[in-house]
Amino acid sequence: MNDPEMNDVFDEDFIMRRRALEFNFLVGNKVKDIGDVVNLVLGGLSGEQRSYLSFLDHYNVVEIESIEVVPIRLAGLSESRDTILSFRSNDVLAALCLANKLNALLQLDDHADIIEFSSVEDASGIVIIEKIPAVSVVIALNYALSVKAQVVLVQTSETYDHNDITNLIFRWRSAQQMAYDELLAEVNDRVGTISFNSYSCASFFTTGLPYSLLLENEIPMSHIHLHARPDFLIVNSLIVSDRNSSSAVIFSPRFFADEEVEFISDVLTDRNYYVRELFGNSATVYNLEMNLTEFPFDIFHICSHGGTASGASVTEIFIDRDGIRHEVVYDSVLGLMRVPNEEKLKVTVLMYRRFLDGVYWGSDEFRALGYDHSFYIDLQVSLNSNNKDNRLNVTPKSSVPGSESIKASDSNYFPTFDFLGSLESPFIFNNSCWSGRNIVDHFLNAGAKGYVGTLWDVEEDVATYTAKLFYREVDRLTISEALQDCHQELRGTRSDNIYIYWGLHSTRILPSESSTQAKRIVAEKLLNSHYEYSDKLEQQLPENAKFDLRTKSNWCNDQLFETFELEVREIILNNWRSALLGD
Repeated sequence: MNDPEMNDVFDEDFIMRRRALEFNFLVGNKVKDIGDVVNLVLGGLSGEQRSYLSFLDHYNVVEIESIEVVPIRLAGLSESRDTILSFRSNDVLAALCLANKLNALLQLDDHADIIEFSSVEDASGIVIIEKIPAVSVVIALNYALSVKAQVVLVQTSETYDHNDITNLIFRWRSAQQMAYDELLAEVNDRVGTISFNSYSCASFFTTGLPYSLLLENEIPMSHIHLHARPDFLIVNSLIVSDRNSSSAVIFSPRFFADEEVEFISDVLTDRNYYVRELFGNSATVYNLEMNLTEFPFDIFHICSHGGTASGASVTEIFIDRDGIRHEVVYDSVLGLMRVPNEEKLKVTVLMYRRFLDGVYWGSDEFRALGYDHSFYIDLQVSLNSNNKDNRLNVTPKSSVPGSESIKASDSNYFPTFDFLGSLESPFIFNNSCWSGRNIVDHFLNAGAKGYVGTLWDVEEDVATYTAKLFYREVDRLTISEALQDCHQELRGTRSDNIYIYWGLHSTRILPSESSTQAKRIVAEKLLNSHYEYSDKLEQQLPENAKFDLRTKSNWCNDQLFETFELEVREIILNNWRSALLGD
């Protein structure tokens, strides 16, 4: 995202500071949500990294400085185990499975015997994990062991990224069967020998391959993205697994003659949800952004157009701090949002980097270049400066890969949020075209516990029928099972296997207990947010930050007095009573 005003705060450590503060916020809140946590283990953190964690005083902190001290530091936290399992470092995943089976302690020893991956007896479900060099694989494995699922690790190739897979699906839908066969061969190379019908459900921890499409949803199937905070998705889903929902938002600019939105609104209202309808002219980019990021919802349903947006391919010069000239190629897309009572439009420029000095961005060859983070900070500052003299070429593009958006009544909406405004981790049903690929990452990274989208252009009648069936069924089934019923109804049609589910196989949506209580919960959250933003506006902040805070504060205030006046009075009166009574 391009924001020239951010250059004033960019320095070599900006990204690291931002990530550290975000990590502190996410982990601190999540540990608090889990509840009854006494001991907190910190592994391998430097003093500087530790200094960003503001919640440590609330827990008994156990610090692990190196792998050698693990047995000593954790001795008092784990149950007594007599069995020691020695393992080689490259056998750590197989060792974890075997240690779980034997109830053994692990001991690193690169002279130990090779450990073969052990199977789980009488497992009802199966978990497929792509073996990539990331800690998320260990997270996936621990989850699979905790639910007693059969575990299969599969090797991946560097052949495909998000855009390559999307392009293959597009070519297949354009009558190029070879594209489908190429995807099918990739899936068969990984899981072709597995009899999925021997299991009740399957979960795929993946970097983006849509297994359910190629395996034709033989059983209920779910996907968990290895690069989209799978640890938070797992924890979020388990924490809220027995909590009732309260509110829902339904978004539709009314582009279609026959839509599911009234049906869904009626169903959720009957289940005691507080339902917010953003229909027709109310379905603006501004309202979509504010309700996604500020409104406390449990379900967000989107009925609209989707797909990629038009933009431009830009080739730009960048001179690094050593005076070396580089050429950067990126695609650029423009997003506009009209904010009520503000003279200026809010402009967002999204950049999708493609090449650096002729090397494909993110490839093995790119990583081998070995530039440190200061290089990329300088590059970002240069791009943010919007200096037209640095541009060598600008070529319009009718479709920018990766730029999936949601069509609002006034413009295209491009998700750029870091957090969702939900009460808990929400469920998203994005019933627009091409909504199950790149755009899903934004929602998963922001904390969604589940997301249903489409893998190509969905026909109007199919979208309507599927959504109605899904919401009719999901109160008594898991999300995965309800979507499986939808797949069964679409068998043999052009839309067979069009929908994909991102989330845990066990995730449910429990109805609200009380419509009155649901509305009060929403009002209380909005009121707290309004107070928080008003306090922050008193601080010394950059103008762009004040603009965002003022926009959020005004929006929360408007919602409270337009829709929740009675609830606000009740909340304030109860707070006064509590203060007077000293509660």
